[in-house]
Amino acid sequence: MNMEKKNKIDSYDQIKTMLKKIRSIQDTVKLNYGIIREQEDDSIKDNEDINVINGVDVVIQSEDQMDLTLNDDEKNKISQLIDDFRSEISEVAEFDKLQIYSNSVKLSGSINGLSLDFTFSSGDDIGLYITSSLLKIDDSSLVVINNLKTFENKFSDVFNSILSVRKGN
Repeated sequence: MNMEKKNKIDSYDQIKTMLKKIRSIQDTVKLNYGIIREQEDDSIKDNEDINVINGVDVVIQSEDQMDLTLNDDEKNKISQLIDDFRSEISEVAEFDKLQIYSNSVKLSGSINGLSLDFTFSSGDDIGLYITSSLLKIDDSSLVVINNLKTFENKFSDVFNSILSVRKGN
């Protein structure tokens, strides 16, 4: 066997050994990452509860286990608010979810036919946020936007009162 061929074999064996080590390290990292993610997912699940009210997923997130439940009055207010939205803005709106945190509430969704996504926020960051990839501004779209803006006050009033009660104020 000539020297050049022997060096190629040695080089090949070295590369093969290094790849084996790299794969071993990757497997260890994946295993550790999986364990960490699993622990994170478990802790998130422990601090989260999901209800469905009037066809909308209501996700409650709190460090306090007592805050993970909604009382009947809160459920009724949320249900009424969703009914009001459908009658005042759009019956064909698609709601993503209603997220309740300790200091804020967010309701997001979209208005079918307008390519318009909205998010109402109450609590720490009050406001109405809309996005659209390409929204034709005409009388119809302006009416919907104005109705969303008007509804923002109702949303804030309802959830500011719910947040206030949940905080014990």
